[in-house]
Amino acid sequence: DEWEDYSLYVQDEINQANNLLTDENKTYILKEKNGYINIYYINEKKEEILYRVTDISIDFLEKEDVLKLKDGIEVTGLQEANQVLEDFE
Repeated sequence: DEWEDYSLYVQDEINQANNLLTDENKTYILKEKNGYINIYYINEKKEEILYRVTDISIDFLEKEDVLKLKDGIEVTGLQEANQVLEDFE
């Protein structure tokens, strides 16, 4: 019946949202912007969406790390993103 179809549709929407929230499979990119490291996630359209602006300045990083950040450091999952950030702190 119509209500059951709608209920299944809503449940499917909820499951999709939960899958988006499970972060371990999401791709993130750490990049330098305005002298600080930002974290972006890559959505299903391969667009970079700003996730977080950090207070980690690139001023004290090694030149090699700054160059990597200008290109973007790609990681999978927030845990890996946080580990990379800790290395820069």
